[in-house]
Amino acid sequence: MSWDTSDINDNDIITQDGVFAYLFTASGTIYAGQAVKIVDDNTVVVTSSGDDGIGIAAMTATHGNQLGIFGPGNIVVTAIAGNYPVGTSLYAGDYGLMVSSQSSSERVMGLVVKAGVQSSTNYKATVLLI
Repeated sequence: MSWDTSDINDNDIITQDGVFAYLFTASGTIYAGQAVKIVDDNTVVVTSSGDDGIGIAAMTATHGNQLGIFGPGNIVVTAIAGNYPVGTSLYAGDYGLMVSSQSSSERVMGLVVKAGVQSSTNYKATVLLI
């Protein structure tokens, strides 16, 4: 599976009043809508299966640049690995995609609040991060 940068644009992210993104430094290229995890001081990478993700990238950033990460309490548009119905629990998966199956003991990252639609290579859905 590959990540298609046309799937989610920076302006697809939805926020609630009073909730904001935290700034981190990108390790590698991270695209808007990908799930990320912490790997070093204030540095994030895209998740793999079994990772505990901390949030969703608010914008696209290349290695060494800052990017905003939306965490719990935010409602975001994110890439998912299938067409999951409303209420589905989501976990961090490979390539920063959110998945419905827990591969080890990682925590739930979010719940689907608006069913997914298929874009060019991935599905995307509106998710409440928890």
